[in-house]
Amino acid sequence: MSEVLRKGSKGESVREVQEHLQQLGFSLEADGHYGDITHNVVIAVQVIFGYDVDGVVGPATHKLIVKQSELGWNLERARQHGYPHTGAQV
Repeated sequence: MSEVLRKGSKGESVREVQEHLQQLGFSLEADGHYGDITHNVVIAVQVIFGYDVDGVVGPATHKLIVKQSELGWNLERARQHGYPHTGAQV
């Protein structure tokens, strides 16, 4: 992915990221529109994995989302195993 996706972005690249986020266990619609919900889910992913938090899907965050999706990471399984430990609500 060469483009940076952020709030207001639209298109197939956004839809693909949203589908990966769904696979990670987040509840959002894969509609190709990077709105508030997608923005907030991206922030949650960045927090969970210790990335700089900006709500933007650049190369590093995109790679993280795709790789964790391929590895089968899932928010619900993580919660069942005690994540998050800090008391943060994701």
